[in-house]
Amino acid sequence: VLRFLKLKIPLTFSILPYERYSEFLSNYLREKGYSVLLHQGMEPKKKIYNPGKGSIFTYMSDEEIKEIVNENIDRINPDGVNNHMGSKFTEDEDKMRVFLRVLRRRGLFFFDSRTTPNTKGYKIAKRIGVRSVLNQFFIDNKDDLDYIISQLRKVKEKAKRKGYSICIGHVGKDNTFFAIKKLKDEFLREGVEFVFLKDILKEE
Repeated sequence: VLRFLKLKIPLTFSILPYERYSEFLSNYLREKGYSVLLHQGMEPKKKIYNPGKGSIFTYMSDEEIKEIVNENIDRINPDGVNNHMGSKFTEDEDKMRVFLRVLRRRGLFFFDSRTTPNTKGYKIAKRIGVRSVLNQFFIDNKDDLDYIISQLRKVKEKAKRKGYSICIGHVGKDNTFFAIKKLKDEFLREGVEFVFLKDILKEE
């Protein structure tokens, strides 16, 4: 995380709620002026994948989902929430409605990571009055410098065409840092600026 701060660009950091440095990082990043999201674990379709402690599942009661999400929000104190995994949960309209009502009550936005093309999150969020936006690119599904650079250039071109573009990368991947460092000045030269996700939502 700390080396990404050396890039000196607005980045939005999404934090899982029960990792060793979760609360420390949330406080530290907000003190430094960065935007923070809660990375809310949600049920995937494949049971071999574990979305982690503090995750929500479709078999849970509405009250259990509300309690877990509220506790996670209290831990991270975020500007908004996005889903970690969740290919099964985000396709469940009733459970997503329960989850999104918590965000509405807490005044938080929802960034739909779009881990499945059939996610209901963005559509329901808009319907019930939760500010929301969809992920458009995963830039580092392959931890390969050339691949990540090519993905970032797609992000840049979409931003030039559409006015903005949104992507997800991972701080644990060395090549993600090196690719952004390499392309940062290219983006800026071509008139594409870096902004926090919450600033894009202000324009929605």
